[in-house]
Amino acid sequence: MTKQKAAPVRRAEILDVAERLFVTQGYEQTSVQQVLDAVGIAKGTFYHHFASKEAVMEGIIDRYVSAIAARGEQVLAQHEGGPHQRFLAAVLAMQVQPGGQEQMLTELNKPQNALFHQRTAERTMAIAVPILATVVREGVDQGAFRTDYPEEALELVLHYTAQVLDDLDPQHAATPRKLIAFVHHTELLLGAEPGSLAFILDLFTNASAAKPEVAP
Repeated sequence: MTKQKAAPVRRAEILDVAERLFVTQGYEQTSVQQVLDAVGIAKGTFYHHFASKEAVMEGIIDRYVSAIAARGEQVLAQHEGGPHQRFLAAVLAMQVQPGGQEQMLTELNKPQNALFHQRTAERTMAIAVPILATVVREGVDQGAFRTDYPEEALELVLHYTAQVLDDLDPQHAATPRKLIAFVHHTELLLGAEPGSLAFILDLFTNASAAKPEVAP
């Protein structure tokens, strides 16, 4: 007799397989039956854990953003530097990690994964803003930042990062100016001293240097 897997183990297995299929084939192009076949389970087992394919997608996204949130919260709990250093530490902790998350993000940027990408971006924004806002409020109390709207300022910064800076060509002549302008306006939005957030330039420079070239 085949031993039945514990519910958390089976649920994780379904999420793992579905994530692989969603990112490689596209969410819309993947059927529940394909997930069943790949995991090797019956429909009843699938629907015992998830009400629909969309519920599986939500589960994958929850797992992804929960890991991001946990890293940000952990580093803030351990880091005792000033507001700028803590802000940098939180941003670095919540960046995409090499390996599985990096591959997932690459696949999410493909046209067939538009819905999956949109949902992931929305949820990531929802967890990142409150974590970073905690640091900004600390900075306001200490005089490092001056803003009455930390959440709104961070939403603008993160939206611009996701919509514009993620797609910048590091070789384009206008890229350095855009990055410098981004840092300048981020400092204005947060009420930071000019030049105090210049470390953001290094983050984008390092990310661009590490990004592999895509064949035409």
